[in-house]
Amino acid sequence: MLQMTQKHTVPLVAALIVLLAMSLVTARSWAGPYSQPGFYTPEVLTFGNGLTVIIKRRGEAPNVSLRLVVGIGHDDFPKGSKQTAHMLEHLLYMGTPRFDETEIDRQIQDHGGYSNAFTDNEETIHLLDIYNQHYLWGIDFLYELLTNADFSNDSMGLAGEVIAREEGGAPSALQRWLYGYEIAKSPWEMAYGRLLPNPEYQLGLEVCEGISRDDILAAHKRYYVPANMTLIAVGNFDRKELLHEVEKTFGSLPAGPPPVRRVWELPYPAGSVELDGTFSPMLDTEGSVQLIFRTDGLLSPDFHVLQVIEKYLGQRVFEELRFKRGLTYDSGSEGYSTRRWGTLAVGGAVAIDRMGEVRDLIETEIERLRGGRVGADEIDKSRRQILLALAGGYENNSAFADYYAGALGELQVLGRFRDYEDAIAAVTPGEVAAVAARYLRRDRTVTLMSTPTATIEGLARLAGVVALLATFLVVAGIYRKKRLGQ
Repeated sequence: MLQMTQKHTVPLVAALIVLLAMSLVTARSWAGPYSQPGFYTPEVLTFGNGLTVIIKRRGEAPNVSLRLVVGIGHDDFPKGSKQTAHMLEHLLYMGTPRFDETEIDRQIQDHGGYSNAFTDNEETIHLLDIYNQHYLWGIDFLYELLTNADFSNDSMGLAGEVIAREEGGAPSALQRWLYGYEIAKSPWEMAYGRLLPNPEYQLGLEVCEGISRDDILAAHKRYYVPANMTLIAVGNFDRKELLHEVEKTFGSLPAGPPPVRRVWELPYPAGSVELDGTFSPMLDTEGSVQLIFRTDGLLSPDFHVLQVIEKYLGQRVFEELRFKRGLTYDSGSEGYSTRRWGTLAVGGAVAIDRMGEVRDLIETEIERLRGGRVGADEIDKSRRQILLALAGGYENNSAFADYYAGALGELQVLGRFRDYEDAIAAVTPGEVAAVAARYLRRDRTVTLMSTPTATIEGLARLAGVVALLATFLVVAGIYRKKRLGQ
């Protein structure tokens, strides 16, 4: 059953709150125009069996975006079984007593829908966008997949093959040996090994050969429980009808405690290091320079400051390296975050003979941040760019639903979705300098100076030399035959 709490506000208190809000209009005027009203305050409900439901009704488009987020990912399993959550995700779409795999795809399309699913370190997300006249069918359909999936040995084998293809094919014994000695690792994989120095944590070349049917059944029973699931619905629907359908389906699942999640020990790098790919890449036209730093992740109080730093460095490095110096075509910054950890990379592709110069320029820009020498106007510009992108980035139901799914950790840990707009607008130059000094440290920098084993230009020169030599030998042979003929 659905449990809801009504909150009544004393009129005088409400009036005081209104007056306080009016007094803060000037302070928040910069933030206010960028996000839609109520974006950060969807309705959040908890069913009696522990299921969390997030709903946001929007009538602008005739569709409904559904997301089922389950707390299961690579991090929940030890080395050798880390693809368990991923394999389980695939198996849920390989057939039920009602639908085989082909029929599942056909049913989705026949109801005006699009479906997908993916598994990351911490979560598995099942996605269904559906024509709004069929949203009740969509809820029932997701429930069918989760409760009546075919976990037969044939499906297990097929899921394993699909995942192996996703990962580039099942690795041979030689590939594993080369990988173990970092000969076949990409520079990025080598970097993550230094940034997250726990070899048992890394996914590596794992596919699914060590995962049994019993492992899958145990994982499904343990993690796919209501208290570990969140259903998100955004779009044009009737609230009462939707909640009634959820209660008939997901709300009927038996209650139980959420699983205890595995927590990995992930120390920060002990020192700085410079890396180069061995035989990866084998062939390219130029090299790559990246300075990569470890951060504290999505739930860190520094997260929004790091977003401003990422924006500033990306724009500054791009302008300096491409527009002012013409050293690179593709450069910038990129951040990645889980709930517990994140990374920030700055760099780009560059001519091999200019790599050292590019590294020094990037380090100079980072040093400006660390030393607090970036002006308030530059920080203001970066903040405004983020907010303007926010204004156009969350327009449709799918974007709303994806945001709630991605920020679910905030709701679970903080009890609310943080106002991203306000948080970005509040970042100060002093915070930028302090956070940059805390994370973008010289003694923790992983520097990738990645060069290809061979360049296309070098191979072309070699081919030219070989062709010239072959031509010389042919001409010499013809001349020799003529001499002998005389």
